[in-house]
Amino acid sequence: GVAEGWLALLFILGIYGFGSRATLALTDMLMAALLTSAWLVAFPIFGGGASSARICAAGGLLGLGVITKGPVVLILAVFAGLLFVAFERTRPLLRSAWPWQIVAIAAAIGAIWYTPWLVIGGRHEVRIFLHENFGHFAPASMGGTGEASRPFWYVTARLIGGANPLILLMPATLAGFATGEVSTRQRKPLVFQASLVAAVVIFFSFASAKRDDYILPALPGVAILSAAAFGMKEPTGGYPGGAKIRDGVSALIGFAALLAVALALATARRNPQLTLQSSDAALMTILEGGIATRSPPFMIFLGLAAVAAVAAFVFLAKGSTILVGAMIGVVSFAGVFLIDTFVRPELARTRSYKAFVAQIRERIDGHPLFVVHDADFELAFYYGALVPPLVFKQSHPPAITEPAAPSGGYLIARDVDLNMLPDSYRQRIRLIERSSISGGEGPPALYVIEPSRPGLKSDAGIVR
Repeated sequence: GVAEGWLALLFILGIYGFGSRATLALTDMLMAALLTSAWLVAFPIFGGGASSARICAAGGLLGLGVITKGPVVLILAVFAGLLFVAFERTRPLLRSAWPWQIVAIAAAIGAIWYTPWLVIGGRHEVRIFLHENFGHFAPASMGGTGEASRPFWYVTARLIGGANPLILLMPATLAGFATGEVSTRQRKPLVFQASLVAAVVIFFSFASAKRDDYILPALPGVAILSAAAFGMKEPTGGYPGGAKIRDGVSALIGFAALLAVALALATARRNPQLTLQSSDAALMTILEGGIATRSPPFMIFLGLAAVAAVAAFVFLAKGSTILVGAMIGVVSFAGVFLIDTFVRPELARTRSYKAFVAQIRERIDGHPLFVVHDADFELAFYYGALVPPLVFKQSHPPAITEPAAPSGGYLIARDVDLNMLPDSYRQRIRLIERSSISGGEGPPALYVIEPSRPGLKSDAGIVR
């Protein structure tokens, strides 16, 4: 129904695996938007409502998806369609003309880009095409790249983790199919959405390369299936298993939210020691800092989550099912919005060169600036000019034989980078200023490169 549709919109905004990427310019997000749009446009066609406009729209959206991310978009759509036909046992659909028309339109649009690219690029570009498509799907033993190879269960685990806690409501909807709580009118569109979710999970579980972004096309379907739990009717007979699971999970989410808020307020100033990955630890540090200082945005969203959790219990007691779902959605959305709007931008700021470059630009004053090795593109972006590495020659970096200033130039490096410099070169650098940039292998610092002396131009290294 309409209410469940709006609830699904709230749920997708409250899914961290989706929201955390919605703020980024990723081809994966564009692919997910195009594939999901094509899937929704195609639904009436599966029910017999085929029209030239819908066929062209579905094919066009899939074709744009192919241009965006490659043939995998068309493969996922076809696979999901086959799963839907299998679930609904409507094999005559395969003998219709419209599935082939959609595939042909999508393939033709994709060919507009891929054909000239492969023809002009020749064998080199063909190898890249095969590497980026077949190479990522096939295991290394069958000629694949072996890149990002992970266990079979990885995609399922990431889907559950990325859509938690709202995905916990999906079993209620699935139980409703068995008990009759999902009405006949609701079954077909929900099975249709479940088909795309299943296609994404199955396909990428068998693929060799498995990345976190690969779950994105499944998340809108997860939101719809989870929201459908709040639109179930009374069972046709027997035990209302779906409703019981839904109410139990809703109560669990509400209780977990209240407990999390209470623990956050109680322990934020104590700096509890947790074993986390570096990025997660950095996020936790910022979150704890905001709560410990009672920063207004943190307090507002923690308060919103707590109020919504309490309201969920009130509406549970009153039997206001849709309002329970809305409050559960608000609980999840409050957490995602807090992380995406305040915590992650602060993390990006603490890891960015932007402030440090602005701080040292006047000191550098147009003199040559270097890094030790591997060009740092973020540094170059904020500096506004190429920052070349000190190119190694015979395992030693060269000197600056023609310095643009008596200082010889400047160097931005981390402590671990300095270990790559020979002693004769390290003797020529002097620490000027250390940054407060977090992450990586320690904060980078600015060093001045003293002018080289004639006696240092030897095999030890210093010729550019």
